[in-house]
Amino acid sequence: MMHTTLPRRQLLLALSAGLLAACATPLRPTLAYLNGTVSYREKLLWPQDKTLLRVRLLALGDGTEAAAVLAEQSLEKITFPAAFSLCYDPQAIQAGKRYAVDVRLFVDGELRMHSARPYPVLDGGTAAPDITLQMISA
Repeated sequence: MMHTTLPRRQLLLALSAGLLAACATPLRPTLAYLNGTVSYREKLLWPQDKTLLRVRLLALGDGTEAAAVLAEQSLEKITFPAAFSLCYDPQAIQAGKRYAVDVRLFVDGELRMHSARPYPVLDGGTAAPDITLQMISA
């Protein structure tokens, strides 16, 4: 039986091709979405071309640390009720921590309405929060 040896160059090339093939399939992070709606009770119509709605998913601190922003979406030229969809990394969610959605409405760059309190989410409760905004007191 005759043994044929591959030249060193071909062997290295074959090994390199195998390593490159393994690296070519990156691990894709799993993403999750938190969907909801935003509305307000007042009988107001904001100018669509000057209106911006900012929705943020927050990891609430323990009172001594600031809330961390996990996801944010800015919506322009909206009508109400407005739907939002926050894309976040579910691996960033830790059991025992508190998470909430904060919403702010800007008209011509000025804050006009907001969610009076952060709306708790990702605690096994409401899957799609319906958030009602309140006017900012002058």
